[in-house]
Amino acid sequence: MKVYVIGPSGAGKTTLAHELGTRFGLPVYPLDQIAFTDTHWTIRSLPDKMKAVGDILREPGWVVEGGHVGWTEPLLDAANVVIWLDIPLATTVSRRTRGLSGRQLFFEIPQIWWQVRWYLRRYRTDQDIDRLPSASAIRHFLKPRMAKVHRYRSNPPAEAVETEIRSG
Repeated sequence: MKVYVIGPSGAGKTTLAHELGTRFGLPVYPLDQIAFTDTHWTIRSLPDKMKAVGDILREPGWVVEGGHVGWTEPLLDAANVVIWLDIPLATTVSRRTRGLSGRQLFFEIPQIWWQVRWYLRRYRTDQDIDRLPSASAIRHFLKPRMAKVHRYRSNPPAEAVETEIRSG
């Protein structure tokens, strides 16, 4: 079983991926750790990312999670199922800001605003989709693979996703 969980920041990808990994007995690979070299979002070189993708593809089964497109196409192609958490932007922003104090929120707002602007951008082939792809970029890369995409507009329980995957 090879599962790709995709969606925006704050959509619940990591939680769902780890639950599915446990249920199916599969390793889970967070794509942010491949995309970036550090917590400051320094982009890893494309050859290094492609090597890591190749390492995952050699595994007999896996769950990957992230909002990355472009360099992840081999993973999208190899996945048996793609779980698209197409969660409303207001929900993801609310999750990012929940529990933050005034000072923390003050420092977090520029990053959140930057994410919102990127996420709402129309996909263009020349745009930098490496840092944060837009919703339209995700749709663009998923379109040719829609036969294996399960789209959720709210967070599904892991057991429901597992049942849907197992039923084919």
